[in-house]
Amino acid sequence: MIACRGCGKTDLSRVVDLGKVPAADHFPLATDPVRAEEEASHPLAMDLCGVCGLAQLADDDTVADEPRGVEPEALKDQAKSAVKQVEADGFLRGHTVLEFGSPHGGTWIPLLTERGFTTVSSGAEVVLDCFGIMHEPDQRSAFARRAEVISPGGALLLQYHSIVTMVEQGQWNALRHGHFAYY
Repeated sequence: MIACRGCGKTDLSRVVDLGKVPAADHFPLATDPVRAEEEASHPLAMDLCGVCGLAQLADDDTVADEPRGVEPEALKDQAKSAVKQVEADGFLRGHTVLEFGSPHGGTWIPLLTERGFTTVSSGAEVVLDCFGIMHEPDQRSAFARRAEVISPGGALLLQYHSIVTMVEQGQWNALRHGHFAYY
């Protein structure tokens, strides 16, 4: 039986099952067309843990391609706004920062270095994760890795898609291969 990606328990319920679909990050070049019957399809379903409440990708047998996109200006603007807000709320304490990357690209590091922060590989007073954590198949281990690099009294800043907002506002567009968890 498959266990929860977060708590490891096996009390999972299937809440969405889209059947087999093409991988969300598969974008063949126009010069190399693939016939529909040749395109690979993969199971895409979401489970909900009855113990911890984590909504999660049921399974994923895809291997993500490197994104070919550019970070949208809207995300850059949102990052500036978010950094300004967490600074006002007192979470930008100290002078060291470490960022866990995301396949979506983009970084908040320049926004912190212009505030006097320097990057380190461990013991950071501010640890950033912008859309990266959701790409980790083993959620428990991924959160543990992030916690290990935070210095005492430091802060972990996570940016993620809110499943509550997506459902309440009818903005669902993110159930896809490679997105292992929805918070």
